[in-house]
Amino acid sequence: MIQLIHRKNINIQKWNRCIELATNGMPYAYHWYLDAVTGEQWEALVVNDYETVMPLPYNRKLIGLKQVYHPFFTQQLGVFSTKPIHLDVITSFFESIPHSYVRFYSQVNFANPIENLDFGFQIETRNNFILPLNQPYETLYASFSKGIKYSIKKGIKWEHHREQLDVETFISFFEKSEIPDMKKIMGQLKRILKPLLPAIEQRGIGYPVGLFSKEGHLLAALFLLKSHGRLIYLLSRSTQEGKKKRAMAFLIHSIIKEHAEMPYIFDFEGSNIPSLIEFFTSFGAVNQTYWSVFK
Repeated sequence: MIQLIHRKNINIQKWNRCIELATNGMPYAYHWYLDAVTGEQWEALVVNDYETVMPLPYNRKLIGLKQVYHPFFTQQLGVFSTKPIHLDVITSFFESIPHSYVRFYSQVNFANPIENLDFGFQIETRNNFILPLNQPYETLYASFSKGIKYSIKKGIKWEHHREQLDVETFISFFEKSEIPDMKKIMGQLKRILKPLLPAIEQRGIGYPVGLFSKEGHLLAALFLLKSHGRLIYLLSRSTQEGKKKRAMAFLIHSIIKEHAEMPYIFDFEGSNIPSLIEFFTSFGAVNQTYWSVFK
């Protein structure tokens, strides 16, 4: 039986256990992660004793009416389960979505067999690029493009070095982003990042790292989310100097090298933007598709 349960009535121990043990678990669905990115404005469809769940973040930005939306920094949500997820499970969940939502938009995870769903929802394929790291470093390096190899050699020559950052330094560096489109939503992003990033770090499943020049200038930084066998490229920024020196490529390479032959997947979090697709695939990453579902 599928029930709709509001956030205040969620059994968070059982919820988190489901996400932890799910065959397709992802950190975005932990209760504390959802709380941070939604301001605790979410509810969920739950089967039995939390064996299968589907978070439903919502807001009331549409003339006060409730709509399901997809929060920032949660690439994939959808249905999570400790059991195999078949089409009939997905069908049951989508049939159980309350009609009271005036709009619905969600990005469901890679393990949700959504392609054949036909209940009035529109579906679009999205890209996510992943690189299995359970191979020798030499094998991984061989799959890099010539451009990435060039960036690595230059970084070594320029004596770049990597250091772990504190969360406050990372957020401050992120705020100084010179990307015009980001300035419009920077206030909203900051309101999410200030509770989210410390919560991740405190639980020991993520941290920010930075790449510095020989002179001590921070050139590039990224926040790495380490959970469910994935090293997730959650958020990153580079200075103009860092972009010219392709510092992010060198920084990502250093993380890949450190974790070579370990049972991790480097998760680039994907993109449909051609330039980013080219950048991610230049490391030898392959596409693991997921889907956006809306009506």
